[in-house]
Order: sequence, then C-alpha cells, then structure tokens
Amino acid sequence: MTGLHRLGRLVVFGANTDVGKTVVSTGIVRAALKNVKFEKVVYCKPLQTGTIRGDSDVNFVKKFCSDDSVQNLVSKELFSWPKPLSPHVAAVNDPNKPTDDQVCESIDLFLSKENACVSFVETAGGVLSPGVQGTPQADTYRSYLPEVILVGDGRLGGISTTLCALQALQSREYNIRSIVMIEDDSSLGNSEYIASYCKTNQTGKGPTVHVASLPGLPHISEPLYQWYNDTEIMFQKILDSL
Repeated sequence: MTGLHRLGRLVVFGANTDVGKTVVSTGIVRAALKNVKFEKVVYCKPLQTGTIRGDSDVNFVKKFCSDDSVQNLVSKELFSWPKPLSPHVAAVNDPNKPTDDQVCESIDLFLSKENACVSFVETAGGVLSPGVQGTPQADTYRSYLPEVILVGDGRLGGISTTLCALQALQSREYNIRSIVMIEDDSSLGNSEYIASYCKTNQTGKGPTVHVASLPGLPHISEPLYQWYNDTEIMFQKILDSL
C-alpha cells in the first residue's frame, strides 16, 4: 500500500443505483479532508442527471463537508441534464452531448489541473449502467480510472448484485481497493459473505480486498450529520485501507 499522501485517482462504482454511492463518497471525502497528509481533496461527478428537481451530488458532498476543512475541497460536475434518468436517456436530445472519449478527457483535464494527492470520481448508477453514449461505464473508464471503491448492496439479494458488479470489474482488470456496504440489517450477512468470498477467491498478488460495513441510514426526514459523526472512525478506517 502506498502512503496516504499518494492515493491518486479513485473511481467510486456502485453495485446498482440507490446503494449509497454518494453517501459513501461523502464519508470518504470527509475522512480525507480531516487527514493532514492531504492538502487538497478533489471530488468529481462526470455525469449528473435530475438537475430539474435539484439533484446534485456535488452539492450533497459540500453540504456534509461544511466545516473548516471544506476550504481544501475542490468539487465539480462535468456534464449535467435536467431529467432524472439514465444519462443515455437524459441526454438523448442533447446535440452537444459528449462522446465517451470527451467525458474521459474532461475528467483527466480537470484532475490534472487540480493535481491533488487524492481524487474521487463518482459514476452514475451501477457498474454496467450506460453512460451518455450507451456504453457501460465500466468499459468507458477502464483505461482512465483503474483504481476502484465499490459500494456494494447491503439489502436482501445484495450479495448476488455485489458479486456480479465485482466480477464485472475484475473481468475488465480494475483494481478493487475496497468494498463498502450500508447495511440496514446486518443479520443478512452480506458484508461477511462478500469478505469471505474475496478472501477465498483472491486474484493477483495484491492484498485481499478490504470489505467494510456501515450502519443503516436514518429515516429520510432526518439529516445525516449525526450519522456521519457516528461513522467517522469507520470512514477513516476505509480511507486507511485504500
């Protein structure tokens, strides 16, 4: 493992939509901002949809990083569309929609300009969810962003969903740094099974994939400030594992 000051670029994939990618991304960004080894932390959302109803993962991240450390955060969405749909549908009538190469080049240009010691790039939807041109995102980003944090599915049925996502990434030669799961009901055993699977089916010469379990989120009407405070040490351990 390299020192924390040289983490580089990490892409956050989800096993599916609605598994908590942005929640997890925010927690890890918060942990990085509190680490004195990082002078700057970058969060990038290449494809954002749903802006007509106020959806913005960048704003979510900034909201829950709103303390003294936020001055060290640089965050940006690169392309956005009003409708809350998959990017390939949301952008279907956009005459200026970018090609896959243009998306990747925009990411590279932004991250290179900021030149941060650690950058997090959050994808849209699941591992094989289509991007703007309909290409599965795991295919689009494979040459540009090979280091992955996978947000697994902590719900019933989530073991299969998470393994499918993991294998889809591994078959494309991504390096999985960590798998993180938000589990409302830990008795389902999702994270335990995934950890056991990773240990038994380890590929390559690197360390076994780190698997982390986070407690379930509060009711949607409750703000997440207390949840983030309660899980601060957990996110620091996730950061340390990368």
